[in-house]
Amino acid sequence: MSRHKAREISFKYIYQLEFGQPLEVEEDEFWNMAYEEDTELTNIDKLFIEGIVNGVKEHLEEIDSVIFSKIAKRSKERVFRVDLAILRIAVYELLYVKDLSYKVVVNEAVEIAKKYGKDNSHSFINGILREVIKEKVEE
Repeated sequence: MSRHKAREISFKYIYQLEFGQPLEVEEDEFWNMAYEEDTELTNIDKLFIEGIVNGVKEHLEEIDSVIFSKIAKRSKERVFRVDLAILRIAVYELLYVKDLSYKVVVNEAVEIAKKYGKDNSHSFINGILREVIKEKVEE
């Protein structure tokens, strides 16, 4: 399985947060959903997906704080839920995963946004992530 596909599976799981679904879903239920996406899911893929999901869970407040500090005059309720889920994963990777290039993170987020988001989602996400990167580089 590609990392892109693993990020898509992670995105779908994180997306559930916005509908009141707890992230503490039964593990079997989550992996059943993942296997529906790709029957070639390996243990390495599972570890990658778990890393993203658990990382977003663990750092959710900080991640949302970063995201919403970059969104002028928008409340959480006004941000498209798909975009928020994509941003949460990308910001987690930018801030907490050390072995990824910024380009890869942004490209992956933009591609997922093109597939699942609205017409302008990919531009919105690209802009927010560029601001996060700019601030991180200035630190």
